[in-house]
Amino acid sequence: MTISQMTTPEPGAESGAHSNSPENNKTINIDPDSPELDLPGIHKVSWDSMTIVGNLDPNRAQSLITAFCNEPNVRFRPDRSSRAFTADIMDAVYCSFNLDGPSKDIRNFRLDFNPNNAPEEFLPYYQAHILPCLTDIGFSRLDLAIDTIENLASYYMDTRNPTKKNPRISPGGKLETIYFGVPKGKKYIRIYDKKNQLKEKKAQEIELPELWRIEFQLRGKACADTWTTCADNLLIHTIKYPESVSGVWRNACENVRKTTEGIEWMTDYEKRKCRKFLKEAKGINFMPVVHQAIKLSESRLQAELEQWMPGGTEQ
Repeated sequence: MTISQMTTPEPGAESGAHSNSPENNKTINIDPDSPELDLPGIHKVSWDSMTIVGNLDPNRAQSLITAFCNEPNVRFRPDRSSRAFTADIMDAVYCSFNLDGPSKDIRNFRLDFNPNNAPEEFLPYYQAHILPCLTDIGFSRLDLAIDTIENLASYYMDTRNPTKKNPRISPGGKLETIYFGVPKGKKYIRIYDKKNQLKEKKAQEIELPELWRIEFQLRGKACADTWTTCADNLLIHTIKYPESVSGVWRNACENVRKTTEGIEWMTDYEKRKCRKFLKEAKGINFMPVVHQAIKLSESRLQAELEQWMPGGTEQ
């Protein structure tokens, strides 16, 4: 089945992770053991990053430090004390504790990690040694990654509601990355050429002809409760202009599509009109596939969150 045959309606619309890095300079097949989805264009859906926060009782801080000292795979950074420390756990998890932090409203213990890169031994170690020492525990950040074998450079990408948009174009004129929102906001969207990123930054080649990533960075106390709706405001579709849109306007639209502000001589009214044309000139709509990928992965992804919070969050 091709993408053009998908007819699932979008929410609110009318009907009609990384894997553990291998050695550099090798050809790799991204996560061959990951759960497969029977969806056109979708390669993988996974949690790409997590931040767990909680409060470490001062009376238990020393016992946790002792447990860390007895674990050869925990490496403390300088200036360790019973009131503050930072450490690297199993070379995959960043841990920080600061009892005298900048604000009482900020929980004093934090773990940052990519669950795809964390070794299997970390979860039972966390459940046995770290989790029992924490109260008021919850997620403060979740990154959901959807990998697709579609070449998204050929698609129009935007949001339904006005959102800061920042495309990055290669010297050859090809879209490499596009950002929506601000990095510290409650939702920040990154869409980028994952195959090119692996090649440029890690000197890795993959067997897939195309690999793009749609990544939703979610922040705040409610991120674990609202992640299933993270794609509701996103638009991804090919451009199919109606006959009423003239060639001049089509050229103007392409300039607006490829840059942040459009060409300099255009008025704000003309730019807004071009954006309206682009949003309405839908050819193949990729968003039903994205929504279906999240829906089909929901139970698995939710279970993965709950294994880090066996007793539920205390947000």
